[in-house]
Amino acid sequence: MVQLLRSTRLSPEVRQAIERQLDAFREKFGRDPNGDDPIFFDPDVDDPVPLSDEKYERMMIEAMAEVGISQAMIFA
Repeated sequence: MVQLLRSTRLSPEVRQAIERQLDAFREKFGRDPNGDDPIFFDPDVDDPVPLSDEKYERMMIEAMAEVGISQAMIFA
């Protein structure tokens, strides 16, 4: 099987966000992520697993509320 790879330039902000996630992964699990590990992982479990949709939504709502976005706008 042939696997085609593409590359995309990332903005400095996206690069910084990914670096922060990689640092958080290393701090949580004591190693670099391997090919099967999620970069955006559930920080409340002991094994690297992706965030569930429900947890991701809850975290986004909390983050929006923290920066002052109104409830009406969040849930519109």
